[in-house]
Amino acid sequence: MGTGDVNGTAATLPAPVRDGFRAVAHHAFATGMRTAFLVAACVALLGTAASLALFRQPQSDTAPQSAGGQPG
Repeated sequence: MGTGDVNGTAATLPAPVRDGFRAVAHHAFATGMRTAFLVAACVALLGTAASLALFRQPQSDTAPQSAGGQPG
């Protein structure tokens, strides 16, 4: 069953155990995928927070001038 052939493996089991085996295999797959998606979402969230914190807009050293041209 290392290759994911749940139906092939279930076919080799006795009849009373097949349905339970399929249910357990489905549950294990769904739980594993849920965990993988949660980890991926956390990594994406941390990456977003890190990029917002590390890539800030550059600060300008001069004060903005008025639209009229020369101050005064």
